[in-house]
Amino acid sequence: MAFRLSKSVIHTFPAAKDFDKNPYVFDVCNNTQGLLAVSACGPGHVIKVYDEQTLSCSIQLGGHAAAVNDIHFSLLSPHLLYSSSSDGTVKVWDMRSPHAPVSSISSGGKPFWSAHLNSDETMMSTGCGRLVRVYDMRTQKLFRNYSDVHTEDVTQVRCHPTLPSITVSGGEDGLICVSNHQPEDEDDSLEAVFNVEVAISRIGFCGNLAQQVYCTTNIHSLQMWDVGKEKLLVNVEDMRGALQSTSPHPVDYLVDCKYQRSTDTLHLFTGSESGHLSMWRLSSDGPQLEACMQDKEGHVAIVRGVCCDFEKSIIWSGGEDCKVCMWKHDANSSLPPISTDRAGGVGKSSPSSPWSLWKGPSEGSAYELKADLTLEELQAKIAEDEINGELRQGEMTRSKQEEGEEERETGQETLEKRRKTDSTSRRREESRRKRNGRTIVFSSSSSPRSLFKRYGGRIRWQTKRAGVRVVCLARDNR
Repeated sequence: MAFRLSKSVIHTFPAAKDFDKNPYVFDVCNNTQGLLAVSACGPGHVIKVYDEQTLSCSIQLGGHAAAVNDIHFSLLSPHLLYSSSSDGTVKVWDMRSPHAPVSSISSGGKPFWSAHLNSDETMMSTGCGRLVRVYDMRTQKLFRNYSDVHTEDVTQVRCHPTLPSITVSGGEDGLICVSNHQPEDEDDSLEAVFNVEVAISRIGFCGNLAQQVYCTTNIHSLQMWDVGKEKLLVNVEDMRGALQSTSPHPVDYLVDCKYQRSTDTLHLFTGSESGHLSMWRLSSDGPQLEACMQDKEGHVAIVRGVCCDFEKSIIWSGGEDCKVCMWKHDANSSLPPISTDRAGGVGKSSPSSPWSLWKGPSEGSAYELKADLTLEELQAKIAEDEINGELRQGEMTRSKQEEGEEERETGQETLEKRRKTDSTSRRREESRRKRNGRTIVFSSSSSPRSLFKRYGGRIRWQTKRAGVRVVCLARDNR
């Protein structure tokens, strides 16, 4: 299908009336009351609110002292808008009385890169520098402060759409962290960690029960994980190259993903340097080109943000040309033809197709990651460290005790003890096999004990070297 440009406006700033001096639109979002909020990087750091149909500006929200990084409307109270900023504040705005924020949360100087309300809107998760902070919106006080989840800035946080205590965060350290705020001990709050290995730009939940997490990166790759199964489902390292042959326009970057719950569909938006915008439907068979948005009155530069109303078939976009565009589905138009130098089956997979990367690994855990050490080197290190380790010392102590008892026993007691000793030796050998049966490389600053306790065995050995934690877990090799 094709979308035609319905209307576009130039998003201006109080101190930049000349078009050439205007900074770019950073984010757009809409609510259920017909309002469209637009944040931009520009003088005054003003958030403008438009009528989503006419694109006439009705409200200007001024109060931030630095760039506004993330905005979203409340779903339960759509007249409330939340904005997070590099000035270290998250402000709450009431569209019925927009002269000043109704409340504000301060981080004490750390920038808020992202903020998002949970499903019952009692808690707000934020990316504050390299910290993930959770605030109780009923008291406006800090509820949780996760300081050991990420090692670099948290670029985006998103709350689960139905489970109020679940939050996913992505950072420049390349980690996707799923946190649960219910446990009293913060050390038990980290549910899962997935290593993307490159800085994450966008992240969110998808799937029928929101059991999956997607992310896009700053090198234009895309991954999708099953949180419950801790399994990598999709890994496309070069999404641009994978889409070039099936796109009528150049694919220069990934804009964002939007999940359509009514059809259980994840949509990917891509763009070109000249302002072409495309929408793809992602499925197990690969991407299907759904829509192209282009017009001489549309974008002429990089598109930074999109938001959608799938029921009304409307898409809003904002970009570095300071334009805000509204696109509507046009039933009389069709997709532009694919040029001969890019021709290829849309979404079809072949042995040489880049979509051979679409399927994740068939075996192994999501935590089994690449490292500069081979498995043989890791096992050698495990053996070396265990010689003087706690486990080895425990075994030597028990062995001496058994030998002393054996010397004091005679006759039938000696025979019975020998049988017990043989059984102990077999258990020791089995224990050694278990210890060497599971080697995991884990890149994180957080303690892995709470992460891996679900495996049913305690950590046998671990070390941390150059930011990489190597963990060996007991595991039955049967």
